[in-house]
Amino acid sequence: MTAATEFLQHVSAIGFALVGLVAVVQWYRQRDRQGAYLAFALGLFGLASLTGEIERDVGLTRPDGTSSAPPIIAAILGLVGLGLFMGCAYALLLFRHQLLPVRRQTLRAVAVVMVVTGLPLVPLTFYPAFAKQNPGLVLALIIPLFVVWCLAIGEPVYRMWRVSGTRPAVQRGRLRALAAGYGLIIVVLVLAIGVASVSPGQRLEPASPVALAEQLVILLAVPILYVSFAPPRWLRRSWRAAEEEAFNEALHDLLLGSPNTSALAERGLSWATRPVGAEGG
Repeated sequence: MTAATEFLQHVSAIGFALVGLVAVVQWYRQRDRQGAYLAFALGLFGLASLTGEIERDVGLTRPDGTSSAPPIIAAILGLVGLGLFMGCAYALLLFRHQLLPVRRQTLRAVAVVMVVTGLPLVPLTFYPAFAKQNPGLVLALIIPLFVVWCLAIGEPVYRMWRVSGTRPAVQRGRLRALAAGYGLIIVVLVLAIGVASVSPGQRLEPASPVALAEQLVILLAVPILYVSFAPPRWLRRSWRAAEEEAFNEALHDLLLGSPNTSALAERGLSWATRPVGAEGG
């Protein structure tokens, strides 16, 4: 089971990296602000996952807290991973701001809190042996960071799921997929923190069924996040099916019940934009 867990860990890290890359490429083609923040959120998370895999694969971090590489290299990679991890949460919050505006004072406050909770972990990246010898202190510093991260992710996830019910079919499906994908990641992180809280300094054994289930849940989030910004055609058709039927019925009513051509045009345009998920036309 250890080999299966490690294999899933590699696949999920590569999957997140590819999802982030595809999101950035798609944004580059369209160049819209809302898509930019989503691309940054997915891209930074993909890079954070890939950075963690690089640290493990090339021996920069070992279970005993030591490193086979020069300390400065391990420290730099640790700092980069920390920055990417917090940056992806803030980027998703900015995406939520484009969808449902947030006060700028709130955005600044969240940024400050992220920096404040992340700074105490910076010295530990330069002294991994000290961190290994003081697991309780490390846990006390990590928990606030994860709480802030989960709140920065969880609030947009909740808002996106809630507002999705008022959006056209395609937008509703994409928002719910995005919320579900990030929701699964939060569940896994909460589980990891729970295990660490019960036994500070002890990692979840790779051979345990819980570790395997954790990796399966993480892997499941990869395709869900992918369809949130690039759903395949068959899925779009499935999302649009009910609204296309309603559109045909509404078209019949429009032609018979519209008082003038202006009302006909406005109602027709409103129904035509819903099946494709457009915000206007």
